[in-house]
Amino acid sequence: MEYHYKRVVLMRGLLLLPISVILLSISFSSVISAYDLNNCSGTPNNIQKIKLMKSDRVKISETSIISYCRGSNTENPEYPFVDEPISFTACYDCDYCKYIWSFGDGSSAVGKEVSHSYSKPGIYTVRLVIKDEMGEVLAKDSTTIKVSPKIIYVNNNSYCDPANHIWPSIQAAVCDAVEGCKIIVYDGIYKEQVTIWVGDITIISKNGPDNCIIYEPEDFLISGAKGIIEIYAENVSIIGLTVKGHGDRTCGIYSDYAINCNIVNNKFYLAGISFGYTYNCSIINNYFSNGYIDIGGAYQEDKSRSNIIKNNILINNSSIYI
Repeated sequence: MEYHYKRVVLMRGLLLLPISVILLSISFSSVISAYDLNNCSGTPNNIQKIKLMKSDRVKISETSIISYCRGSNTENPEYPFVDEPISFTACYDCDYCKYIWSFGDGSSAVGKEVSHSYSKPGIYTVRLVIKDEMGEVLAKDSTTIKVSPKIIYVNNNSYCDPANHIWPSIQAAVCDAVEGCKIIVYDGIYKEQVTIWVGDITIISKNGPDNCIIYEPEDFLISGAKGIIEIYAENVSIIGLTVKGHGDRTCGIYSDYAINCNIVNNKFYLAGISFGYTYNCSIINNYFSNGYIDIGGAYQEDKSRSNIIKNNILINNSSIYI
């Protein structure tokens, strides 16, 4: 994995005021942020510049002072969703200072490092004021932050657009997701293996399964993956996709611990569903050609409970194990 590092170094210098003969020594440190250049899944943290004021008469210099990132996600750190914790940090050290934050939605907090979430989407202005023990303002800054609804878009004909949560692959969208997100997949052919570890998400095609196709990737067999889509979380819904294997009935959707999952209105060609421990899952209105449904299955008959399997079509040597 290749990382790009952005370094901002502010110099150390001396300023001599000839009238009052005041000698000031100024020292600043580096600010480093990193993001992945290969998978287009990260961007540098948002770091803003402000003017530090020693007093009303003497301007010291400019340096970075506000940094923020999504508290639960570092793949796309700058652009949070509603109800997602955001970590704010004041890049200014002072043993006796008071750090006062206002978040633009009527909320406030005190501390060098604070966390906040927004209940509604929108663009908010975050303000920070730093005061010394006498109440004098030493520094202040403001920046804007965009908060999005929990909707992510996948379009393999588009470029990465982290600010609007648009990605060219399903896996990149999963990396961006938090609990409660809906991932809308546009028509296209997606040759990738997808691993889902975020619970309470829905992956749904925009226009149905006929033109929204996930193919088994070429390196699938040697990658060690157990399924074209692997689920390692609860409350996951897969709706309206076509999943295609290359031969010998590939595992299309795999989970060794499936709870409250919904597999609805999908099509499987040379691929099937394999769930191990399975509780309260629904497999409804799916189409299988040379595919299979294995719920608990021939090897784990006693580990399947309270599932709904209905209105599925199985043709061309498709089979079911329950």
